[in-house]
Amino acid sequence: MDSHQSTSSRTLSDVIGNVQLLTGYREQQWIPSEPKPTRFDEMLKDEFDDAMEDFDRRMAEALARSAEVLADAQRTSDEMYGLMHPTAG
Repeated sequence: MDSHQSTSSRTLSDVIGNVQLLTGYREQQWIPSEPKPTRFDEMLKDEFDDAMEDFDRRMAEALARSAEVLADAQRTSDEMYGLMHPTAG
């Protein structure tokens, strides 16, 4: 196919290629992937619940630390702005 050929003189099948079916729809094949084993597969329900509670607790702690860091960064930014613009506010 000559890419310098005008679009009107090229056929649609030349532009799209062999992916296009005769019906006009693109062929799509969906093949499910094999499930991957996880550390939760062999756990009992109680063990799984304990693991999720521990995960929730650790996430809450991490979010609280992040909030503290962001608040400290905001205070530092406000102080720096005050030092650079002493007449502001």
